[in-house]
Amino acid sequence: MSSEKPDTSGNWKTPFLIAGGVIGALVGVIAARLYSHADAVALERDRQREPQGVQLSPLAALPIVLSLIQLLRQISALSKNDQS
Repeated sequence: MSSEKPDTSGNWKTPFLIAGGVIGALVGVIAARLYSHADAVALERDRQREPQGVQLSPLAALPIVLSLIQLLRQISALSKNDQS
C-alpha cells in the first residue's frame, strides 16, 4: 500500500470562486435595487411635471428647414432626370 497524499495545492480555488460568486451576486442585487429606486423616483418626478411641449428656437429650426428644402430639390431633380 502506498500512502499517497492528495494534491491540496488546488483546493484554494474553490472557496475563492464561491466567495467571488456570492459577492458578485450581492453587488448585483444591490445595484438592481438602487436602479429600481432611482427609476421610480424619476417616474414620479415626470408624472408631477406638466408637459412643456417642443421648444424650438428659430436659430435651431434653420438647419432643419434648409435640409427639407434641399431634400425637396433633390426629389424634383430626380423627376427632371427621368423625363430627359
